[in-house]
Amino acid sequence: MPTLLVIDEEPAIRHAFQKAFGAPVAVRIATPAAEGLAAGVECLAARRSSH
Repeated sequence: MPTLLVIDEEPAIRHAFQKAFGAPVAVRIATPAAEGLAAGVECLAARRSSH
């Protein structure tokens, strides 16, 4: 399943991404930016280990 990482401080923006992409895409939400960076690294590491 594809993953979309959304890094944003605004709850309305995060909610909009979840509603728009929630069904066929795994939506990861991160705030603040440092958490988003860590989540991105984690997603990439998981993807590499599965291939």
